Amino acid sequence: MQAVNRLMNAVEHLLMAHYMIYAWRENKRVLANMCIISDGPLAIFGEAAPFHRGMMGLIDRIRQDLVKSGLAEPILLGFTKSGRLIEHFQMISHIIDEQCPEGVIFPVSDEYRYTFIEPAKDPRANHGKDTYYGQDFFVRTRKGHDFIVALPYPFGTKGDGFQVEKTEIVRYGNIARALRVIREFESELYGDSLVPVTLAHQHASISLKPGGRVLDIMSRRAMPIS
Repeated sequence: MQAVNRLMNAVEHLLMAHYMIYAWRENKRVLANMCIISDGPLAIFGEAAPFHRGMMGLIDRIRQDLVKSGLAEPILLGFTKSGRLIEHFQMISHIIDEQCPEGVIFPVSDEYRYTFIEPAKDPRANHGKDTYYGQDFFVRTRKGHDFIVALPYPFGTKGDGFQVEKTEIVRYGNIARALRVIREFESELYGDSLVPVTLAHQHASISLKPGGRVLDIMSRRAMPIS
C-alpha cells in the first residue's frame, strides 16, 4: 500500500505538470487565469522525490515567460489537512483569535518549525530540501477557517540564501490572488477545505459496499483458491 501511495503522489504532480505544459504551449492567457489545487503539500516523496526539482524549475520557467508576455503566473495551491503542522495550528488557534480577529497569513519558517513543531530535528536543516517545491503558510480567513497552504517557491533552484528567502512574503507576487481564491471557495461545511476539493472527493470516492465487492472479486481472480 505504501508503494501505491508513493506512486499516486508522484503521478498527481506529474499530471499537474502536464496540464501546465499543455496550456503553456497552446494558450498562455488561459494558463495565466488558471488555478490548480493539489490536495496535499507541494512535495514529492519516496523514490520519485528528485522530480520535485523538475517541478520547481518548470514552474519558474513558466512564471518568467508569462511575466515577459505581460501576463500573471497561474495560481498553484497545495493544501495540507493532517500532520504535525495542522495540529500545531489548531493548538495556537486561540492565540490567533485574540491577536488577529480579521485573519492572518504567515510563512512557516524553518526556525519556527524546528522550535515549536519538530524540535527534535537539526535547526540548521533546510526543511523539504529533497522533497518540497512549495512553501507552507498558515492562513486564517475572516470567517475563522484555518488552512495550511503551500505556494510554489519563487525560485527555479535552491541556491544560497534559499532557506531565508523562501519565507519572505514579498517574493510571492501571486499571494494576493491566492488568498482571494481561498476566501471565495472556502467551505462552510468543512472549515479546512475548499469547495472544489470537497466536490472532487465526492465524485471520486467509491461507496464502501460496491467498492469492497469489486476488491473482493479482483483479489479472488488474482489469487484463485484451488
